[in-house]
Formats: sequence, structure tokens, C-alpha cells
Amino acid sequence: MRSKDDPRLAPLVTATEVSRLIGMPRPTVYSWMNSSSQRDAVMHVAGAEARGWPSISLVGLAEAHTARGLRQMHVSMPKISAFAKYLREESGDEYALASQNSSATA
Repeated sequence: MRSKDDPRLAPLVTATEVSRLIGMPRPTVYSWMNSSSQRDAVMHVAGAEARGWPSISLVGLAEAHTARGLRQMHVSMPKISAFAKYLREESGDEYALASQNSSATA
């Protein structure tokens, strides 16, 4: 999933749409999209062409869905972020949270 021409990486939905689709508050989705001094971003952002346009790809939506599932299991955000980083490094797959091959069993 590395090609810029890969349709799975094209902007598809907005953060507001992601929040509705996965049932999480919009501020939570925004926090997952951004790195902070304490943790890396949990989901990838494709980038919007203009304000209000889609900025999250299908891959980002899948990552958000995975993060939501982990949060429902009462896993803290710092642990989810560390888990995502671990999966990405160990698998060599930048999009490991969205991969079928990277189950939450690591």
C-alpha cells in the first residue's frame, strides 16, 4: 500500500464523517489524526484539497475503526499509540493497524 496512486490512500471522508461512522466524538478523531509531544498519530491523514474536503483515506478509516475497538476494550490512548508504533516497526508496514495481517494479538 505504498503507491500514491493506490485508491486506498486517496482522501475519502472527513473527520466528522469518521466520527459518525465509528461512533466516536469528533475531537477524539482529530486527536488520533495528530501527533503530540506524548504520542504519535494513530491514524494516517491523506490531506485535503481544501478546508472541509475529505482528508482521511480508507486506510485511515480502518485505523480509526481499530483504535475504536481497542478503546472499547478500555485500552488507553498512549498504549494504543505505542501498539501502533510497535506494529509498524515490527511488520515494516506503515499501515499495520489497517492490515488484515496485523491482528491485535501482538
